[in-house]
Amino acid sequence: MKKLLLRFTLITIISLVSFNVKSHAVQVGYCLDGCNGNLRVWIEHWHGPNSGLVGSLTIIITINGVPTTISGSPTMTATTISANLPGCLTPLVSFASCPSQANTYNEWVGYDFPSIPAGVPITITVSSNAATDILTSDCGGMYPAVSDTFTIQSTTINATETICQGDSTMLGGMFQTTSGVYYDSLTTNLGCDSIIETTLTVSVCTGIDKNNTNNLIQVYPNPTANELNVLLSNFNTSTIVTLIDNLGRIVYQTTPISNKIAVNLSNYSKGIYTLLVNSNGSTVAKKIVKE
Repeated sequence: MKKLLLRFTLITIISLVSFNVKSHAVQVGYCLDGCNGNLRVWIEHWHGPNSGLVGSLTIIITINGVPTTISGSPTMTATTISANLPGCLTPLVSFASCPSQANTYNEWVGYDFPSIPAGVPITITVSSNAATDILTSDCGGMYPAVSDTFTIQSTTINATETICQGDSTMLGGMFQTTSGVYYDSLTTNLGCDSIIETTLTVSVCTGIDKNNTNNLIQVYPNPTANELNVLLSNFNTSTIVTLIDNLGRIVYQTTPISNKIAVNLSNYSKGIYTLLVNSNGSTVAKKIVKE
């Protein structure tokens, strides 16, 4: 009877020790789980329910050069490979790991940090969090873990367009002839609906003024059935040219190496497209008709 009682006591002690053992992280990564700057930090390796989810995760997030300490609560767990982690609209970006152990446990816990600003450079710094089981220790020298610099895509694209009186341009699904702000929908590659906000200016143009207005971006022939030529007056190495169909999908995008590019539209469906040229921090829009 004493041996049986001793054996039972030992089993109970081992069970309690196992229940309270703290996890150790072997990988830290981040992804975006929404269209409004919702950042999710994933940690591998979580021991399952026995390790608990104690406390929140405190990180230092540097936004546009300014560091801020914020905390996020554990929102979900997952037992899967990193490519299948739930709630990620972007692939997981791993920024700290132990090579021999990462992607072997496939037990994760996620922490959410909502409403992070878009369109500015961001870095994340994760250190050991004493109050958080998942991060009390790591697999050896992983902390502090510092991410690369990244930017959350803005859901609003601001564009400008200038036409002369008597001319028209397609904005907001209609040909516009008056000054104002018009909105078009754009479906991005993250599956988020972005908005193109175009400020249209209608000017009284002389012959010279009209030439200057039209020369900001020259496209010809327009309408076109085959090749579209684009001539850029403010070309630089950071210029991005994007063509969007009438459903808001990006069908063509390039970073030109000269001020003139040719876009082959022969295999594109007939209809109206929007040409966006982003250069020096501003975006100019032009409507293209494919015959």
